[in-house]
Amino acid sequence: MSAADDKNSTAPYPERQKYVTSRIWWARLTVIVTFCLGYYFISPPSPRLETAVDRLVYALKWQTISIFAIFIGIRKIGNTRFSTAAIDPVYGNAEHLLEVPKRYLQNTMEQFILHFVAQLVLSTYLSPESMQVVPLLALMFLSARIIFFIGYQKSPMHRAFGFALTMVPTLFTYMYCLFCLIYYDLKCNQLYEVFCVTKSGAAVDRLVYGHNTRWSTAAIDPVYGNAEHKLEVPKKYLAECNGTIHSSFYGPVSADKYLSPESMQVIPLLVLMFLSARIIFLSAT
Repeated sequence: MSAADDKNSTAPYPERQKYVTSRIWWARLTVIVTFCLGYYFISPPSPRLETAVDRLVYALKWQTISIFAIFIGIRKIGNTRFSTAAIDPVYGNAEHLLEVPKRYLQNTMEQFILHFVAQLVLSTYLSPESMQVVPLLALMFLSARIIFFIGYQKSPMHRAFGFALTMVPTLFTYMYCLFCLIYYDLKCNQLYEVFCVTKSGAAVDRLVYGHNTRWSTAAIDPVYGNAEHKLEVPKKYLAECNGTIHSSFYGPVSADKYLSPESMQVIPLLVLMFLSARIIFLSAT
């Protein structure tokens, strides 16, 4: 760690918050410029993807690029274990060497879930002429995760730029999908409603609670801030929410087989009940 990096990690909290805020704004500008240039220069896939199924399959294929971000974390942990005393995770007394790789991998898995579902939902709303957005977002996700990892290794405070590069496109994607859901499909019973509402709810919870807690406290520096205890409840909530999301998804999907067309309003009702229950649970904690 350089002297400048060490200064960022040991600076007073207001200075660290200011540093992170500036990096987030630069990331937003970078996302806008990159997306506009990519949309202009990347051609739509050929032949045309006329049906929603074709576009969904196309989006699934491009997740092969995005998931490499997870392999980077797994490889780094494996290499660090192999080349240090951390090769013995119980008696090696070297788990501190894996602090940053583990945090990168955990955050990347969380981000990938949101990114993956957002891509699938988005592909059902895009026209064939706009499907270049899917590979563009996949490449942006992988690039952002690499920048996040490099910055995290230099100093925990330098992770902010890469984090925002990852989160901003995903958040905008969910906002667009939520708009399409409300504007076009509010009375429809398509399967992607379950994905969109449930996962966007998880994204909002993650942003508003976990991320804001880091930004507004000394936990903004996860390694040197000595304030990880402030994230105990958000972390437990997120872990518990990840488990309940699976049941909330499979419940409506199973019900879809047995409901008549006149009763399909049960599916959005169950989804909204799940989201409301998670918000109440979060407020109670």
